Amino acid sequence: MISSWWCFPPANASYLTLAFDGVYRGQYSSAWIGMVLALVYSTLLSLVGFYLVRGTLTRDFDTNVWQLLASSSLVRPVYVLAKWGSHMLTLSLFVGIGLAVGLGAQLVRGEDHVIDLLELIKPVLLLGLPALAVTAMFAVWFDVLPWLRRTRGNIIYFIIWICLLTGSIQQTASPVLDLHGWKRGPDGIVSFWRAIKRANLPELDSKSQGVQNLTVGSASREATLVRFSWTSWHPQIGDIVGAGFWIGLALLGTLLTSPFLDWAASYPTQPELVQDSLANGHRLRWLEVLLSPLQLTVLGTLLSIELQLVLRARKTWWWLTFASVLTAQAVGPKAVINLAALAAWLLLLDVFSNAPVRERDTGTAAFIFSAARASRRIFLARWLLLLVLAWGGTLIVISRLFTTMPMAALATVVVGLSLASWSLALGALTRSARPYELLFVVLAYASVQDAPVLNISSDSWATIRLHLLLMPLAAGVFLLSWRRLR
Repeated sequence: MISSWWCFPPANASYLTLAFDGVYRGQYSSAWIGMVLALVYSTLLSLVGFYLVRGTLTRDFDTNVWQLLASSSLVRPVYVLAKWGSHMLTLSLFVGIGLAVGLGAQLVRGEDHVIDLLELIKPVLLLGLPALAVTAMFAVWFDVLPWLRRTRGNIIYFIIWICLLTGSIQQTASPVLDLHGWKRGPDGIVSFWRAIKRANLPELDSKSQGVQNLTVGSASREATLVRFSWTSWHPQIGDIVGAGFWIGLALLGTLLTSPFLDWAASYPTQPELVQDSLANGHRLRWLEVLLSPLQLTVLGTLLSIELQLVLRARKTWWWLTFASVLTAQAVGPKAVINLAALAAWLLLLDVFSNAPVRERDTGTAAFIFSAARASRRIFLARWLLLLVLAWGGTLIVISRLFTTMPMAALATVVVGLSLASWSLALGALTRSARPYELLFVVLAYASVQDAPVLNISSDSWATIRLHLLLMPLAAGVFLLSWRRLR
């Protein structure tokens, strides 16, 4: 509800959501409010919604519910379609809440008091629904494929989401865009852009008709707001065909998972870190010798064990990729250093996201935390582990920037400390790895766009200030929630 209300700023606000050139937006009619919600939800809810709904098939596999269902008369295609439908209903609940808030915003903002439910719902059905249908399909596939069920799959879906969104943006930039065609991405941005071009609105000057400066999300308002009338949207046959194509593709893609259900259920969903460590426990024996000085105290012994558990779980491809990232940190130009630091943290994302909830996921919490003061020692050792990994993965960056860009080096240290702290805080609060993974990939994407969040070089002091301000909050969240992990 809060996010939906944020989509309809007043005329004197300093930001815009769905707008052109940071100046132009439609009046808040039912048609425009439906368009705003359709595009915002088709782009943003298609990302966040994936992390909210995925896991239902995995839960059936892990709890042996699927074995019971498979022995019944249940038809497999019906089962996967039911899962897809449950995802769609969950996502539609958010859309329904947004539409109710949008109607309230239309009345409160007072720019157009005429309520037209058909114009309100039409964009959501033709522009927003296809994107959510594709998201629901990916949620089913990523549960069926064993190697995509955890952190690796969450990262890969984010990359897919970026590619689909980029494809739509590039299509709107095409000088030969067919205004009556059906080819579009699942998000509906192309269909909306075609509608704007066909409308030939007098409020939009020729420059705005020629450039592709469309904002879907949030952007600063650049000048005096100009509002144009948008009381109806008349979709073309191509818009309907394009929406039907993506919905049909989502249904077909979901049905294609049904032959693989028995195979998928045969693979247990152990945490990746534990699973890989069990398989590769013989590797890196020299770590025991290297880390033996730490084993003089209880805390040092725990830290040594944690480091061995993490590093032995790394496969050959990971070590090769990590070596490439370290090489880029060492010899790459300064413009690449920030990306190399982000890449190092991304390679360790599964450790950061799963470390706080490892005992819960493996069912060993009751045994491990039964020892005296075990929880304090384990979480302190785990926080130190995450610090060692965050700083160790960027040690070359810190050393290289220490003399030439000391603020950037300090920003790298502070961000590493923040990543370790928020890993435990979000894990304790949510008892899930997904919120941290989602937050990291979103912030990493924003940082690539020069936002001072995880970007250590664009505005180092802003990055430092942000993380230092939020650090006490992370500590407070963990202290209030850490017992939930036991």
